[in-house]
Amino acid sequence: MALAAGIAAGGTVYPAADILDRVVASVDRTAITASDVKHEYRFERFLDAQWPPPPPDARALASARERLTYQILISREEDPAPADKAECEKAAVERLAALRKGFPGPEGFQVAVRELGMTEADIVARIAKQNLMLRLIDQRDRKSVV
Repeated sequence: MALAAGIAAGGTVYPAADILDRVVASVDRTAITASDVKHEYRFERFLDAQWPPPPPDARALASARERLTYQILISREEDPAPADKAECEKAAVERLAALRKGFPGPEGFQVAVRELGMTEADIVARIAKQNLMLRLIDQRDRKSVV
């Protein structure tokens, strides 16, 4: 009825909008969405072999949002050397191998990877990126101490 009245009055009627995601923070022109924060929380729980992850509370989500913000800021600061990248990737592969042992058998690990929505290559790349950020922070802090 309202649709017919709207059309008859010459107005445009739009269906109700569906919210797909929400921006919860931004760094320069980079948006951090609610789904990014939830994925970060789930990824951190995966790294701790807490699978399935417990439902996040507001504090856990705020912490995940803060980590994502720092990751964006740090990744823009310096361009790492190729040797640093290679070393971080090697350490990431080793960490993934160690992570497998924290799950109940190979099938438990594969289920967690699928539910996380990532591939093993994605996980290695993400761990390598974290390792690289930690290395950059360490190098920067070491320079400021000298």
